[in-house]
Amino acid sequence: MRYLLLPLLLLLFAAPLTAFADDHIEVVKPKGEACVEPVEDIRRNHMAYLMHQRDATVIDGIRTKQHSLVGCMNCHNPARVNEPVVRYEDPQHFCSHCHRVAAVKLDCFECHADREVIQVQQSLLLESQQPVINQETLQRYQTNVQ
Repeated sequence: MRYLLLPLLLLLFAAPLTAFADDHIEVVKPKGEACVEPVEDIRRNHMAYLMHQRDATVIDGIRTKQHSLVGCMNCHNPARVNEPVVRYEDPQHFCSHCHRVAAVKLDCFECHADREVIQVQQSLLLESQQPVINQETLQRYQTNVQ
């Protein structure tokens, strides 16, 4: 009996580790050259940066772009010409894949936009459709942002 229990326990604990082993989903590529922090640091500490930014903005009225959620979405879920918007429920969304693998609830987007600002504006105009951005709108937006 004892000899049967050990393999069963190993199988039970190893199964969750292999659940995402073949899960190679292509996430949306960021449009920036480099992240605002080193990649390993931002992976480990992004929530602390976002919480600090939230407190600085809401409590102290200080708005910066370095660790803002809008900045993250503008780079990591950018507007793509003639492509549908990738929402956070989609495994291709930049944030959702890692959060799903790590079994961490992704609740930022219950209140905040999960896509680039221009996509939010366009989706308000096209509420009944999945937004698609055309070349002219994207160029006009990029000109205004810079």
